[in-house]
Amino acid sequence: MIRFAYLRDGMVNKTPATIELARRLNMAGHSVTFVGPLSLAEHYEETPFEFRSLFSPTSETGGYKSHSKSRFSSADALISAVKHENPDMILADSECHVGIISALSMAKPLTIVSCWFNLFYAPGTPPLNSTTHPSKAPETGVMIERAWRALRRSARVAQIKSYVGRSAWRSRFRAIPYTSKSRADLRALAKNLGVDLRALANDGHWLQPFVYPSTPYILLNAEELDFGAPAHIPVHYVGPMVGAPDPVHTSKSEISPLIYCTFGSFWRANGDVIRRVISAFRKRPDWRLIVGLGGDGQPEDFPDTPQNVKIQSWAPQREVLQEASVTICHGGVSTINESIATQTPIIVCSTGAVDQPGNGARVAFHGVGRTADAATMSEDHLIEMIDDCLSNDIYTENLAHFRSVFQEYAHSNRAVHVFETIFSNAHSQ
Repeated sequence: MIRFAYLRDGMVNKTPATIELARRLNMAGHSVTFVGPLSLAEHYEETPFEFRSLFSPTSETGGYKSHSKSRFSSADALISAVKHENPDMILADSECHVGIISALSMAKPLTIVSCWFNLFYAPGTPPLNSTTHPSKAPETGVMIERAWRALRRSARVAQIKSYVGRSAWRSRFRAIPYTSKSRADLRALAKNLGVDLRALANDGHWLQPFVYPSTPYILLNAEELDFGAPAHIPVHYVGPMVGAPDPVHTSKSEISPLIYCTFGSFWRANGDVIRRVISAFRKRPDWRLIVGLGGDGQPEDFPDTPQNVKIQSWAPQREVLQEASVTICHGGVSTINESIATQTPIIVCSTGAVDQPGNGARVAFHGVGRTADAATMSEDHLIEMIDDCLSNDIYTENLAHFRSVFQEYAHSNRAVHVFETIFSNAHSQ
């Protein structure tokens, strides 16, 4: 049995995938304890897994149980919690930089877990914020390299800003937040813990401020759905953590198809897009629409909706997708994977944020749906895309293929085998 301590970064949207990963490890005889912010604890209450909260329940500012006044109190609390658990192996979310650097200072094997597609630079592979598809055409290669150069320029600017200016000077004296992504914070923490960040971290890849190329990465996605990863970095695809594959519902209505729209907890920033979607359904009363607000809103936020539109504060996504004929989303990878698992064509309405453009590019490239620029998408364009997804058999065929790929990852227990191999290799060195 391997005892894992999993360091969470505070992002709620990753929670279902982390629970499913822990469930698979637990079924194989291993144990998983989660460590992270108090704000995540409630999401693990009905699971069989222990969650150790770092933040004091009485602190509104996220004070730590150690009550330390040190600038490095977040790392102190984390290290104390991990030592108390005494795990055989540490797992850390890819954006849990305080956790990763703290783990690098400890004599424990570390593996970084990511819900993203490939984070690293590879020739011919566009960064995740790019809508470009890979191609052998010379002009495509130029566009891809240009996108990487732009990304690195922005990283250099961010690095300079982290060391100059009034806010940068003030940050040198404050406690480093557990969720910090400040280069200055993380370099100071690494120096305090004796971690050679220059040797172990790199800012020339997509995820900022750092990735850690010498540390194994587990990507909770299917390699077949990605555009590739560099061979010289220990990247392991273990398939999406979407739970046990359910039988595909055979009664998805063709007469009055159900369309599912979700922008997750980010819907407030995309409210105008959702209103456009709702308005499109006024023109198609023969279609039904369910809009999920990610638990961060109420139906009253969208008054005067037509009868064929139902708005829910929290929609049971997996259950809705069993009935839905099309998914409309902003490009979140969890929704994309769950749509594929239920063989539901996807329309990605990307606002250009984070990995949305790259996720949309993968959806279009692999023929499991369509993409549109949320800023310019018209009602008529959306109706045309939905019609295409409902009537074009190519989406059905491609979704069936990728669903079988997902099933193979799950049935072969790829995630468990990869973790066991990494652990075995770490102890044989």
